[in-house]
Amino acid sequence: RALKTREIIVANGENIPIPSVSWDDVVLPQGLAEDIRANVSGFFQSRERYRELGIPYRRGFLFTGPPGCGKTLTLKALANTTPFTFITVLNRGGMAEQHLEADIGHAFYLAEKHSPAIVLFEDLDKLVQSKYISLSHFLNILDGLKVMDGVLVIATTNDPGALDPALLHRPSRFDRVWRFSLPKCEQRLALLARKGTRYFSKIVLEEAAHHSDGFSMAYVQEII
Repeated sequence: RALKTREIIVANGENIPIPSVSWDDVVLPQGLAEDIRANVSGFFQSRERYRELGIPYRRGFLFTGPPGCGKTLTLKALANTTPFTFITVLNRGGMAEQHLEADIGHAFYLAEKHSPAIVLFEDLDKLVQSKYISLSHFLNILDGLKVMDGVLVIATTNDPGALDPALLHRPSRFDRVWRFSLPKCEQRLALLARKGTRYFSKIVLEEAAHHSDGFSMAYVQEII
């Protein structure tokens, strides 16, 4: 059952209003957004199938790729368009970092309480490399020492190479990995046209798209 309030529950801080980001705001390679959306909705529609197969009803998705290429924006669009509870843990650093293990445990407690739910971990590599959290403790939670029914974990990382292989090579930890690459010319042009058509001619926008190879989407937006 989804919460009536449209907020992302923060396990270690004040709740965050769900941003009004639609899928029209997300410019990704063809098929990527559709594949992610289909997998998210497919998970939440498959409770009975999981039970029939006798497998734990939980999954993990991982978004990888350089900063500014749409990982966080995709999470925002999911949060705004998926009618389930969203829960996250903020990695604040400093003294607050000492409580990360308890904060993560609390996030999963809330997810179980409000199931079906999605737990979000941004910058997973930094989270699990903290000196205040044990990788084995994090893995034990994901593996379900206490079974979490109807919980989907979605994490992001800019540096998948920094993740311990144990996070990726066992079912129900992170089953699917999507790569958010630097945008190709057609993606850059789509964003430039969306943001700049009222100011610039089509020729100018096409020129900017061709000359911005290697830019992240965040930097492409700054061109306007």
